[in-house]
Amino acid sequence: MTIETALIEIDPNGDTLLILHNPDEPFAVDSSFEPWPTALPQYWTPDKQQEEDRLASSALRVLTNVEDAPDIHMRISSQQLLPNMRYSSLLRTNQWRETKAENGYSYTMTAKGWDKDALTILMHIIHGQTQKVPHMVDLEKLAKIAVIVEEYGFHRAAHFFGKAWISRLEQPLPSSFGRKLLLRLFVSGVFIDEDAYEKLTKIIIYESRGWMHMLDLPGTGDIATSDELVTSRCKLISGFISSINSLKEQLGEEEKECSFECLSMSLGALMKGLKATGLDNLQSQVDWEENGNYDGFSVMAIEKALSDIRMPEYHQSLHHDPNSSLDKTVAAETTGSTKPEGSHFTLKRNCSLEMKIQSIIQMQLAKMEGTKPWPVF
Repeated sequence: MTIETALIEIDPNGDTLLILHNPDEPFAVDSSFEPWPTALPQYWTPDKQQEEDRLASSALRVLTNVEDAPDIHMRISSQQLLPNMRYSSLLRTNQWRETKAENGYSYTMTAKGWDKDALTILMHIIHGQTQKVPHMVDLEKLAKIAVIVEEYGFHRAAHFFGKAWISRLEQPLPSSFGRKLLLRLFVSGVFIDEDAYEKLTKIIIYESRGWMHMLDLPGTGDIATSDELVTSRCKLISGFISSINSLKEQLGEEEKECSFECLSMSLGALMKGLKATGLDNLQSQVDWEENGNYDGFSVMAIEKALSDIRMPEYHQSLHHDPNSSLDKTVAAETTGSTKPEGSHFTLKRNCSLEMKIQSIIQMQLAKMEGTKPWPVF
């Protein structure tokens, strides 16, 4: 039984036949997708693991057979189409050719795999048929539209509608890494939603543990994503490590502000804490690519691991210099006086190790910034 080819007349007087082969192919799949390793699994929450599992299953899902799907034909106008697109991309990929006049068309354009509804919506926009353009679309459909916009350079024509659709999305901006975040990031890059793009890339820098997953979305290699985000993540991790190493050196040296006992306990607690959390062998690196890009480590997990390092609680007397600023601060906090009563006192304290670690965390996280999308027109 022969399935009749459907014809959608965008312009009844159009001179161009647009042929869509294999319409509605599975979207945003990547057969080469590889999940990230997890170096600090104790700091990876179940909900974030579920997001990654969903991303992997959607990227690696078995492709359904669409080879037998009937082609979709659209009658469109070259006068409306060509000024709104990158004509050179069609010629380069042999998707545009002249046809014989007796076929009723002057030109033929071919495409493959696009979502039929997304392509139809864009053709309505390009032909000025705004009354046929939907008021709202969901994120999945918007991403399918954005893919076609990016492929053919329909950015100017679709920019207004893209911005409007983004503003009407019912789903909130994703707060953790996963498929929805990647689709939202791609949409934000195509339609230049700078605020969302910066927030989403910041989440990626914070949570990612390796190279960016791109899901084979077209043009993403040209958008400020993979290399820049990996570099930002590696710089932050290296900064954490360098600062912790500096703290170890600081605690290993004699200081006026704290006694030998306090320094020894702080250094010991730090060393044991790093080993217990799995950070003891992590080294600061200059050439991240040659040394594995800290694969498996995320900024988020390192922050949580460092926050778990604690001084042991103790009550015995420790000697401090009664003239040190540290003792005066402790005395003020415990007795309300800036003058310590003596060179020995008993209290439950942590010799400020936690405060020093938190200072490092805050300093490094303050450097974390999302990126902006590249202008496309």
